[in-house]
Amino acid sequence: QALAATIARKKIVATFEASRNGFSHGHTYVGHASACAVGVAVLEAIEEQQLLGTVNRQGVLLNEALTNAFSGHTLIGDIRGRGLFQALEIVENKETKAIPKNSALLAKRIREQAMNNGLMVYPSGGIDNCHILLAPPFILQDAHIEQMIDKLKPALEEALNG
Repeated sequence: QALAATIARKKIVATFEASRNGFSHGHTYVGHASACAVGVAVLEAIEEQQLLGTVNRQGVLLNEALTNAFSGHTLIGDIRGRGLFQALEIVENKETKAIPKNSALLAKRIREQAMNNGLMVYPSGGIDNCHILLAPPFILQDAHIEQMIDKLKPALEEALNG
């Protein structure tokens, strides 16, 4: 069931409220009871299971594992992220951080190789970037981090050297 929210600063909200027409919007599922019930249940589970603490702890471990595994690679620039959203920047030159030629194709190849190895990653490549984003679930365990690294290493090697 689809569920979304919009958050805005007071200044932006005030602008809409002051306008003659307000901010009129709505979609098919707006205020849908089952979607709202699921959303509340998810928020309760996050709080009861203290998943944000887990995200913070596991995010540090994931970043450390990625750094240990990939920081020495000649084609990996920055390794960065917040919580469990972590990214590996793919570069042509580690010193200049030049973006690889055909970065969109390269990102796609990395994604395909990772999927072949059983790991889902989110690729991005274009005129101003090339990176692979990792976004594991909030319930990530230590063993999963090791599995991710074990699946990502050969995927990167196959895609970057292929």
